[in-house]
Amino acid sequence: MTLWAKRTDGNHSEIRDAMRKAGAEVEDLSGSGRGMPDTLVYTPDGRLLLVEIKMPKGTLTAPQVRFHARFPVHIVRSVEDALGIIKNAGADLPPPATPPTKESHPGG
Repeated sequence: MTLWAKRTDGNHSEIRDAMRKAGAEVEDLSGSGRGMPDTLVYTPDGRLLLVEIKMPKGTLTAPQVRFHARFPVHIVRSVEDALGIIKNAGADLPPPATPPTKESHPGG
């Protein structure tokens, strides 16, 4: 098994910090490997998103392509992209059935 060193794109911190400033809880998963997206994002309106952060011309790795084929992953390349998915993610989906509480959501 090949182990990969933790590597993030150059815009990773800026985008992560912007999502947090917008009120989202952001868990950094960038060291997970195996195609796992860079972040798990819990939006202020109660949506859970998988977010892959890429540089403007960055491409997905083969493991990322396989992961994205199985799960809905948002790819963001800028702060504007990230804020857009936080604002518009799941606009056509019903709200969560039961809003989480601080007790059921340890990060919040």
